[in-house]
Amino acid sequence: MKLSNLIIFATASAKSSRNWVGKNGNRYLPECESGRYDVAEIFAHEEILNDSASSWDESLNHHFGTCWMQGMRNHMEDRVITKKYLTDKHQAISLYIVFDGHGGDEIVKLAEKKLTNYLLKSNQKLFESLENQADNIDPTEFKTLVESQFPKFDVELMHEKDIHKKLLDPKTRSTSGCTCTGVFLTPDHVILFNVGDSRTILINENEENPVIFASKDHKPDDPIETARINAAGGFVTLPPKTYIPRVMGQLALSRAFGDFQLKMKDVAQDKQPVVVDPDVTILERSKLTHIVVGSDGVFDDLTNEQVAKFATGKTGNIEKRTFDLLRKSLSAGSQDNMAAIVISLDSE
Repeated sequence: MKLSNLIIFATASAKSSRNWVGKNGNRYLPECESGRYDVAEIFAHEEILNDSASSWDESLNHHFGTCWMQGMRNHMEDRVITKKYLTDKHQAISLYIVFDGHGGDEIVKLAEKKLTNYLLKSNQKLFESLENQADNIDPTEFKTLVESQFPKFDVELMHEKDIHKKLLDPKTRSTSGCTCTGVFLTPDHVILFNVGDSRTILINENEENPVIFASKDHKPDDPIETARINAAGGFVTLPPKTYIPRVMGQLALSRAFGDFQLKMKDVAQDKQPVVVDPDVTILERSKLTHIVVGSDGVFDDLTNEQVAKFATGKTGNIEKRTFDLLRKSLSAGSQDNMAAIVISLDSE
């Protein structure tokens, strides 16, 4: 199968051209979308029905809601992506990402625009082989994909014409960067990845402690991160007014795309004070009922357990629950941009 036959079907990607202030100009009113990936949807899109849809397993059914809110900030720098990769045999991999930009929206806009296609093109054979692996998709392939390509994508961002030009001029040097967290969802596995201090949590509502796993926030004061930063010749400061630990007195997280003012020329990426090394975790899908992918604004004033409670609630549809989650984060005191994806792996 040629790559040209691979269909990329995006259902709900929050575009940078969107009016981020929200409906009716209200920055505190979340904008939401919802969708579902199931057999009924496949039949609704005749252009991909080149063969029987019988290879679609019922376990592929899932629903999702997305919401984003500018909140207390003057600018919106969070972005949401949901995509499905389809082959001409209808095998599917779903991809959900939340980016949280900082220092301007230059890097987050580029990441939103280019990352998913970059991953696709970087390993065409992986995606092209999906049609032959309907019952045996190796999740470690996606782990390797993310671990190997995220640092390379960061180099691509650095060489973007506008970004590179600003790097050469100290007066206009860009301090823009972004986090990236999300999941690849296969019929049998969830592959969670995280760079920065946004967060993804994996949930089983039937367990006494429903949060099965949560990604680790990459913060400068984490002992492992502090040791790595120091070994790279950097340092962590604790400014007296804010008491927020920062890399080199600037960045309040320790891993991110961009932030090239903190990345030294001619130094290996894994030896930089700020790196793009993702944490990647694989879990069996059958052990989970819900997933929440969110920027740090969602989690700043809510615990993982509180977030999970909204995701698994029975009031309203999944879009409303995602909406309610952001409103709760705002009322709890979050002053940041917020973006969230709530995924239900049950056929609700």
